[in-house]
Amino acid sequence: MKRLILHLGGSIGRSTEVIEALKEYPDASVLVSSEGGDPVGFYQNLGITVKHDTEAWDTVTNFTYTYDFIKNNYDPDEIIVVTHDWHVPRASAIANAVYLFRGIKLTFRPYKDGSQNDSDIDHLWMDRLRALLWRFTGVLLFHGTTYDQRVPSRPVRANEVRL
Repeated sequence: MKRLILHLGGSIGRSTEVIEALKEYPDASVLVSSEGGDPVGFYQNLGITVKHDTEAWDTVTNFTYTYDFIKNNYDPDEIIVVTHDWHVPRASAIANAVYLFRGIKLTFRPYKDGSQNDSDIDHLWMDRLRALLWRFTGVLLFHGTTYDQRVPSRPVRANEVRL
């Protein structure tokens, strides 16, 4: 079985769970999807080869913008997603929408550090709908404030629509 470990976001703390997953699946590849942070340097210092996709600026784009890259470069049977434990429900809702009927198993490995986020159910459903819209039409709706904060100099693409 071909596995890919997806380090979701730039938080370096998640790398501890990625390393545990690599112990369990030493043949797995590692991809970091984040617009910032330096988990790649951390992994390289440990001798772990990783790829870094910096196109994403939120959780929806962590999955939508990495989809083609993952399919073309890894073609995995399983993607092991590592993110904070409080982030798993939203990340799972988005990932399952993006990978719906694609034949790739999604497994989530939560990183627990005691932090919390107030991500609400409305945010989860809005992001799931954004992911489903992208999945079936190729159109990506995005939150302008998040975009402006994280990638202000990047031009908006033809398939992207600001909310």
